[in-house]
Amino acid sequence: MIFEKEQRKSQAPDFGHIGQIARRKLGLDWCVISWEKLDDDSSSIVKLAPRRIMQSGPRKGKLVFITNEKKTTVVTDEEISVERRNFEKSGKCGTCYGDGWLFARWSKEEGYSYRDCYMCAGSGLVSHLTSESKAAET
Repeated sequence: MIFEKEQRKSQAPDFGHIGQIARRKLGLDWCVISWEKLDDDSSSIVKLAPRRIMQSGPRKGKLVFITNEKKTTVVTDEEISVERRNFEKSGKCGTCYGDGWLFARWSKEEGYSYRDCYMCAGSGLVSHLTSESKAAET
């Protein structure tokens, strides 16, 4: 199910655990503007930038990125796995942060679109224990 555009049109996706880790590493409450998987496929380069509200012009009142101030960091898959396991201890789904929905796509005309989380089927709750989680608990 794709959520109605009016529900979340103005909200940019948070980029989940990778965004949380990058913000914590850099000590900044900025937004993820891009990420790229490295050749070894176990790490990602993440770029963050601050946002501000436009004061004039046709985009007045809208949030925009200030890309000339961006910062870059590396986030490993192991860091993402640890972050997800720690989050799931709260009983909420580690894929969708307990919201029940995930970012699906963005278009200029319609804005952001979201869909049900594939891991928890839209419930927002941890629906099962993965073998990784079971191993961590023992």
